[in-house]
Amino acid sequence: MDYLYHGSIIENIEVLEARSKLHSSDSCVVYLTSSIPYALVYVWDAEKNNNHTKHVTCGIHDGEVFYEEKFPNQLETFYKGVSGYLYCVDKEDTYEVNNREYMYYSLHDKVVVKKIFVLDVYEELLKYEAMGAFKVYRYNEQTAEKKQQFLLMNAYYFIKTNFFDNDLEQVEFYKKYYHDSWDLSLKEKSNPDFLKEVEEKYL
Repeated sequence: MDYLYHGSIIENIEVLEARSKLHSSDSCVVYLTSSIPYALVYVWDAEKNNNHTKHVTCGIHDGEVFYEEKFPNQLETFYKGVSGYLYCVDKEDTYEVNNREYMYYSLHDKVVVKKIFVLDVYEELLKYEAMGAFKVYRYNEQTAEKKQQFLLMNAYYFIKTNFFDNDLEQVEFYKKYYHDSWDLSLKEKSNPDFLKEVEEKYL
């Protein structure tokens, strides 16, 4: 049987509930994927990573599932030693997400027909990388220009979100993992030319 997958750190899920918002809609859905590595990056350990909001820098383009590190050893930092589950459901009553490869949704709850325990998500992702089914763009292998883009875009984001309106969990998370961008954003927060320059260059 061809399954669709949903990754989660939560154990013993029997029914995947349609409670996520469908993009550009008020409908509630359950999101699924036909790609195992893409499902795996959503096995997020909020306690380990000190953030209950999943920080997933992963995408799919031209059939390639990729993960782009925005700081050194990001993939290992977030996923090494993390255990979780792949929940498998059938494709009945599911729809492809517009303009999103390997992505599906259902407007209804989906009964889990099989679950797969994953002992270490990081090690499992490395297996898929070795198979050619998962591409990791490691930060330390990026060009100087790309690293500069990350630095500026993150600082821009922090300023535009008003430093997360003092959401302490988000503030501490980004200060820890993106400290250079955080420091830059504090320096440039009152400089309108900084925002304009970033927008002209990257947006």
